[in-house]
Parts: sequence; structure tokens; C-alpha cells
Amino acid sequence: KSLDNEHRGYLDRIQALSQNLDRMLKGLLQYSRIGRSDSKPTRVNTREVAVAAWATYQTDDFSVSIGELPDVYAPEPLIELMFRNLLMNAIEHHHRTSGNIAIVGQRIGDRVELEVADDGPGIPKRSWPVNPWAATMMMLDQHHLPVTHHL
Repeated sequence: KSLDNEHRGYLDRIQALSQNLDRMLKGLLQYSRIGRSDSKPTRVNTREVAVAAWATYQTDDFSVSIGELPDVYAPEPLIELMFRNLLMNAIEHHHRTSGNIAIVGQRIGDRVELEVADDGPGIPKRSWPVNPWAATMMMLDQHHLPVTHHL
């Protein structure tokens, strides 16, 4: 039996919410693994991790461009969690139901800069926190992870 438009909309919404819940649970599982013996710092191919993170969120409504990314020395689950969170943020807080996301990176001296950008309007400057990286820095410090590391 075929669903009418109203019920199809309900079913689509339930599917979207269950996919969001699945992503959230996967993120929590990843976070719970940080600091365990299997998440010791190793050389991480950030491009491969970014591709894997995108596979989790891939949608026909958004396209992603992943450039060449430098390797980093860190626990891989932490890097994957970072990419998953940034991709989820780019999709969920976009002002349209479709858009473009770009992931780029570069080595600057002994640091690595990774950037996830989308074509949305962004957060208004008046809403910016005083230190937007404070929570990330606190999380990294709690796990005694270096923010930067030279390979």
C-alpha cells in the first residue's frame, strides 16, 4: 500500500532522526575509546580518516571535496571524531538542505592546520565565543594529547 504525502513526510522525518541518533551514538562510542590503549598516538593519514568520516554522513544533498591532507601524529579515533563532528555541524547547521563542504589542510612549520568549511552563512560574529577553541583544548588536555606534534 502506498503512503500519502503527509505520512511519507512523517516516515522520512523518522528515518532522518534515527540516522542522526545513529551518528550521535557512533560519535559517543568513538569518544569513549579515546585514552584507551588502542588509541595511542600513531601516524594518521588524515585524508583517509576524512574520507571514512564522510562515508558516515554522505548524502546526495551535500557534496564534499577533500584535498591533500598532511599526516598527523595523534590517536586516530580523536581525529576521526573531530572530522565527524565538523562534518555533522556543516550539514546540520547549513541554512539550506543542500550544499558544498571542503576539507583542506597544510603543514605550517611543525604544526598541521586542518580546515572543514562549507558554503553556509556561518555563525554571526556576535555569537562567537571569546575563545572558540577552549572546549577542544580542554578535551585534548584532559587526555594529555599534544595539540601539535612534528612528525
